[in-house]
Amino acid sequence: MPDAPAPTERFSNRVDDDIRHRPGYPAPLPAWLRQSQGIDYARIARRAPDDDAMRRWLGDGLQAMACFPHRQRFDFDGLRGCLLSSSSAPHARQPGHETMMDALRALFERHAVDGQVDFDYDTRVFVGTLG
Repeated sequence: MPDAPAPTERFSNRVDDDIRHRPGYPAPLPAWLRQSQGIDYARIARRAPDDDAMRRWLGDGLQAMACFPHRQRFDFDGLRGCLLSSSSAPHARQPGHETMMDALRALFERHAVDGQVDFDYDTRVFVGTLG
């Protein structure tokens, strides 16, 4: 049976999908992930296909595309719940969990306006057929 990866390696591997699908995280969050968890958010986020890549992939089959901006607003409990619902977050008994929660509280306190932080997202939709 192979050895299990180190907790930090497991965390880094699991965060790939989570970050790719949440590009609207506030700018301080990627910096915090890099600093406290050793995750290069910008490198991971670059893996998500941009509009040009999607146009090339769909080619002549691209029929339409649209972008829908939206915002999620969180108080601290909502932000904590969002983080803890992510498969990339260390759970309560895993190394780094307490440090992560302390850093999340400090990050929230630094950036909250009227007790809330905003996550702005752009949902991109591509309609087409593959040849």
